[in-house]
Amino acid sequence: MKTVICLAGVLGALMGVCAGGCGGPEWTSYGIGGGGGIFVPVSSPHDPKLMFCASDMSGVYRSADGGRHWRMVDFRQTRGSTSCRPVFHPI
Repeated sequence: MKTVICLAGVLGALMGVCAGGCGGPEWTSYGIGGGGGIFVPVSSPHDPKLMFCASDMSGVYRSADGGRHWRMVDFRQTRGSTSCRPVFHPI
C-alpha cells in the first residue's frame, strides 16, 4: 500500500512539473474559429496545401494554403453528411 501511495505521489509531482512547462510544441490557431467542432481534416494526396474539413458550423470548409485561410464550400456542391471524412477522386 505504501508503494502505491509513493508511486501516486511521484506521478502527481511529475504531472505538476510537466503541466508547468514541459517545453512541448507550441502552435497558433489559424483555423475557422467560432468554437465549433471540426471533423476529420484532410489534405489532398495531389496537393498537400489543399485541405477540406467538415464542421458542425453548418458546412464543409476548404483551404488552398495549408490551413491558413478557410472558406465555406457552397452546400449545393457537397454530397452526404457534413460530419463525414472528405475524400478525393483518384486521378
